[in-house]
Amino acid sequence: MISVTRTGMASGEIITIPTALAFSKMEGKKRVVNVLVSKSMSLVGISFLKKFDYKAIVDCKNKTVTLKRVLK
Repeated sequence: MISVTRTGMASGEIITIPTALAFSKMEGKKRVVNVLVSKSMSLVGISFLKKFDYKAIVDCKNKTVTLKRVLK
Protein backbone atom coordinates (compact mmCIF):
# COMPACT_ATOMS: atom_id res chain seq x y z
CA MET A 1 0.00 0.00 0.00
CA ILE A 2 1.27 3.46 -0.87
CA SER A 3 -1.50 5.65 0.50
CA VAL A 4 -5.25 5.94 0.92
CA THR A 5 -7.61 8.05 -1.14
CA ARG A 6 -11.22 9.10 -1.00
CA THR A 7 -13.17 8.09 -4.08
CA GLY A 8 -16.76 8.26 -5.28
CA MET A 9 -18.74 5.10 -5.98
CA ALA A 10 -21.44 4.80 -8.67
CA SER A 11 -24.03 4.86 -5.86
CA GLY A 12 -22.81 8.32 -4.83
CA GLU A 13 -21.17 6.98 -1.67
CA ILE A 14 -17.70 8.39 -0.86
CA ILE A 15 -15.28 5.79 0.50
CA THR A 16 -11.66 5.76 1.69
CA ILE A 17 -9.63 3.04 -0.02
CA PRO A 18 -5.94 1.99 -0.08
CA THR A 19 -3.93 2.64 -3.25
CA ALA A 20 -0.76 1.06 -4.63
CA LEU A 21 1.44 1.17 -7.71
CA ALA A 22 1.42 -1.87 -10.00
CA PHE A 23 2.99 -2.93 -13.28
CA SER A 24 0.59 -3.83 -16.05
CA LYS A 25 1.31 -5.24 -19.48
CA MET A 26 -1.05 -5.23 -22.46
CA GLU A 27 -0.12 -6.10 -26.06
CA GLY A 28 3.59 -5.86 -25.26
CA LYS A 29 3.38 -2.42 -23.61
CA LYS A 30 4.35 -2.23 -19.95
CA ARG A 31 3.02 0.63 -17.80
CA VAL A 32 3.06 1.65 -14.15
CA VAL A 33 -0.52 2.18 -12.97
CA ASN A 34 -2.09 3.39 -9.76
CA VAL A 35 -4.61 0.85 -8.43
CA LEU A 36 -7.28 0.92 -5.77
CA VAL A 37 -6.97 -2.09 -3.45
CA SER A 38 -10.30 -3.74 -2.68
CA LYS A 39 -11.66 -7.14 -1.66
CA SER A 40 -14.31 -6.96 -4.37
CA MET A 41 -13.99 -8.02 -8.02
CA SER A 42 -11.31 -6.54 -10.25
CA LEU A 43 -12.34 -3.62 -12.42
CA VAL A 44 -10.57 -1.77 -15.21
CA GLY A 45 -11.25 1.95 -15.49
CA ILE A 46 -11.10 4.39 -18.36
CA SER A 47 -7.81 5.87 -17.12
CA PHE A 48 -6.24 2.39 -17.33
CA LEU A 49 -7.44 1.93 -20.91
CA LYS A 50 -6.13 5.38 -21.88
CA LYS A 51 -2.61 4.39 -20.74
CA PHE A 52 -2.69 1.69 -23.44
CA ASP A 53 -4.42 3.87 -26.09
CA TYR A 54 -7.83 2.19 -25.87
CA LYS A 55 -11.35 3.46 -25.41
CA ALA A 56 -14.45 1.58 -24.28
CA ILE A 57 -17.58 1.72 -26.42
CA VAL A 58 -20.69 0.90 -24.38
CA ASP A 59 -23.80 -0.30 -26.23
CA CYS A 60 -26.59 -0.32 -23.64
CA LYS A 61 -29.20 -1.59 -26.12
CA ASN A 62 -27.22 -4.74 -26.92
CA LYS A 63 -25.55 -4.94 -23.48
CA THR A 64 -22.01 -5.02 -24.89
CA VAL A 65 -18.73 -3.22 -24.26
CA THR A 66 -16.16 -3.11 -27.05
CA LEU A 67 -12.55 -2.00 -26.67
CA LYS A 68 -11.18 0.02 -29.58
CA ARG A 69 -7.58 1.05 -30.15
CA VAL A 70 -7.17 4.82 -30.50
CA LEU A 71 -4.74 5.56 -33.31
CA LYS A 72 -2.36 8.43 -32.67
